[in-house]
Amino acid sequence: MGYPLELEWLSEFDYDDVVELANDLVDAYRRVLVGDQPASEVTDIIEQWRRSALVLRDDALRERLERERAIILRKQVRSGAR
Repeated sequence: MGYPLELEWLSEFDYDDVVELANDLVDAYRRVLVGDQPASEVTDIIEQWRRSALVLRDDALRERLERERAIILRKQVRSGAR
């Protein structure tokens, strides 16, 4: 799938991730329409996903994220094993 330059960061995600992003946006838009959230929630979601794409694109950041995730998972396993 080809993305316009402004959305090229979406290429870091697989199809299921893009569907999840779309669902997040639809949910946020609904909350904005009924007045539960400010309109900035929609742009905030886009920015969070864009930043995640930048992390995925950077090998050093990706490795750090994976190490930290592994540490968290080990802690969860240990605390659940008690």
